[in-house]
Amino acid sequence: MSRRLRVVKLGGSLLGDARLPRLARHWLDSEPEMSTVVIVGGGVWVDGVRNAYQTFSLDEAFCHWLCVDLLEQTSRLGSKLLGIPHTDDWQQLLAPTTNRSTVFRCGRFLREIEPTLTVLRDCLTNPEIANESRETEQRIRDTLQFVETLTTWSDEMLRLKPDTLMKALGIGAKISQTVRRKPSK
Repeated sequence: MSRRLRVVKLGGSLLGDARLPRLARHWLDSEPEMSTVVIVGGGVWVDGVRNAYQTFSLDEAFCHWLCVDLLEQTSRLGSKLLGIPHTDDWQQLLAPTTNRSTVFRCGRFLREIEPTLTVLRDCLTNPEIANESRETEQRIRDTLQFVETLTTWSDEMLRLKPDTLMKALGIGAKISQTVRRKPSK
């Protein structure tokens, strides 16, 4: 039997509702063949940072990363309240698992992948790139294309059923082995 996957955003404002554990458990159990990835919002905690940002004219980047840190904590709290495990490894979500539901802590992804793409794009749009060699600019373009392609591919793999994913990975490995083989002389 293949695993069906659904992704659900749990509003952080619900973390203070005493009915959440009971209602969420009932909802999660409503489709026994479906695995659920829960992404928990920031609720009043992130709202507090938004208010401080506006009130005190705080640095936008500082507030952004503070909110990402808070999402890590609200995800842990959501995991505890829902009685389901949590992970920060998005690749783990691809693997067949006995856990039918998992809270995804997205902070690691936001810290590792997104900033890399932003920096590479900023480099290419900066007028000072003209001062660099064509080879350097091309290496930056190639790196950006590689990371974007890899990220897009990973996102597409997340949409596959686990059995289909395993077949696709097996085909990919065979193609890789074929391409690496040197022609016989």
